[in-house]
Amino acid sequence: MPKLAIYVPKQAKKEIDRWRKRINFSQVFMRALESEIRELQRAVEADDSQLAAAAQHYRRQMADDREVVISLGHAEGARLVLECRLDPEAIQTLVKWSEEPELDGQQRGRIGELLDKDGDALRKSAKKLGYRPESHPGLEGDLFRGVVRGVTDAWGRVCEQMNQL
Repeated sequence: MPKLAIYVPKQAKKEIDRWRKRINFSQVFMRALESEIRELQRAVEADDSQLAAAAQHYRRQMADDREVVISLGHAEGARLVLECRLDPEAIQTLVKWSEEPELDGQQRGRIGELLDKDGDALRKSAKKLGYRPESHPGLEGDLFRGVVRGVTDAWGRVCEQMNQL
């Protein structure tokens, strides 16, 4: 049987030396290796039906998460209006976009420009809650959809107030 050298931390080496007569570390290593390989193969060799079922499952779960992300964006959009951080033209554009079902790349780019550094803070807030682009597809789109809704809602209330003046 071929030999293989593995490296372990000093503390693990002390434990190996301590238990060498009672534990067959070659067998322990082989069981761990076989288990790891099985798990990797399971993930790599999954068939389309397994992948589709998993995708549906996680899509349902992430749909609930999506509302949290949209709420973050909503709060930011409302803040921008209430702190008078947007010009009327930008507000009108965002209000118009609120009627569209999804934001396209150009619209998201424009919102990113309007948010400027506030966009970074918004992404950091989402990250603190555990949302990352690699684990939540469409994260930025959901954040920006929330911004549009927040601007629209806050602007509607501002307009009501202006009509009363």
